[in-house]
Amino acid sequence: MTKIVLSQRAESGYDDVPGELYHFPRTYLRVAQSAERDGCLFYEPRRSGGRLVYWASGRIGRIYPDTKRPDHYYAEIEEFLPFPEPVSFRRADNKFWESRLATDDGSPNAGLTQRSVREIPEVDFDLILKAGYAPIIKAQEQDRMIQPQWGVAEDQLDFERPVFEQISHRPFRDRVFALQVREAYDARCAVTGLKIINGGGRAEM
Repeated sequence: MTKIVLSQRAESGYDDVPGELYHFPRTYLRVAQSAERDGCLFYEPRRSGGRLVYWASGRIGRIYPDTKRPDHYYAEIEEFLPFPEPVSFRRADNKFWESRLATDDGSPNAGLTQRSVREIPEVDFDLILKAGYAPIIKAQEQDRMIQPQWGVAEDQLDFERPVFEQISHRPFRDRVFALQVREAYDARCAVTGLKIINGGGRAEM
C-alpha cells in the first residue's frame, strides 16, 4: 500500500468536491491507484495565494473515470478529517516534512514539488499527522494520565494505535469536531458566553 499527497486549491480548474472527490488527470492515475484504500494528505500549494500547508487527511476510496472530460478521473475521499492546526510545508528547522522533496544538497526537488499527486514515505506521513492532530494527541495523553489504572477505556485503546488508524474511530473524530467548535466559540458557552474551563485549566472538549 502507498500513502500519497494531494495538492488542492480553490479555483484550480478541476472538478473537486473538497472532502468528498478529488479530480485529476491521467498523468497521476498510476500513483492514485497505488494508494487505493490507503491514506492521503491534502496540501495547499503556493499558486493563487495558497498557504503552503498540509491541512487535512483522508483515505482514497474508489477511483473512476470522468465521463465528461477525457483522460481525467475522480478519487472518492473517505474518512476526511481537517487538521486542527495546518502544518507548514517546512519543519521548524526549515527541512521538508516530505524527505523526498529535498535533493542531496537540501535544495527543493522542483520536479517532485510541482507534482499534484505524489507518494510520501510512511514515516513522513505519520509525522505530518502527528503535527496536524497535535492538540488531539496531547489531550489523549492528558486524559490517559488521569484515567483509573484498573479500567481500560475505548479512548485509551485508541491512543495505543497509530494515528492514521485512529482517524476512522468515533472518539478521535469527535475530539477534532469538538476542538473546532470550541475554537469557533473561543471556548465559551454559546448561551451564557462564559468560558468553559475544567479543573485542569483546559477548555472542555
